[in-house]
Amino acid sequence: SNVFEAGDRAATDTALAALATIPTLSDVLLRRLPAVTDLGIRSLANGKGRLTSLSLHSNTALGDESLHAIVAGLATRHSLLFFGLTFNYGVTDDGLGALVEGVPTLDELQVDHCAQVSDEWTVKVKAGGGLSRVSMRAVGLALTAGGLELLACGGAGSATKLRALNLGFVSSV
Repeated sequence: SNVFEAGDRAATDTALAALATIPTLSDVLLRRLPAVTDLGIRSLANGKGRLTSLSLHSNTALGDESLHAIVAGLATRHSLLFFGLTFNYGVTDDGLGALVEGVPTLDELQVDHCAQVSDEWTVKVKAGGGLSRVSMRAVGLALTAGGLELLACGGAGSATKLRALNLGFVSSV
């Protein structure tokens, strides 16, 4: 199969390095893996697979370095379409901005329950391209009208193909 789902709390960076050797790997969900760090995500991003979907849920040791590693490893392969991030408190607007700017194939972004995220990353969305689906639920920092306008209406970083926007439990809009 080309899909991998991990929920074994004992999984480590070494396990991700082994996964990275699978050339048919395309969809990865990593959930509640406290021993997985930015180093493991770097191994996965630089691996042989052609990742189209990557979901990182409740992996507390991950931060912006993971997102920068994804950009460095996947940007030239033009494969990543979906990226999901939930309950990851080390990721900030800097990492998300690098991801949406550096991975031109990214079409759908889910960022839910991330305490260090606002909408500052939206200025990095490519003009004329960008995301068709965005979910930002219960992010820790405020969302602004300006950031939402960049996603929906145009400007220097417009996402002209936006079809779905999920904003729930946000601190302010």
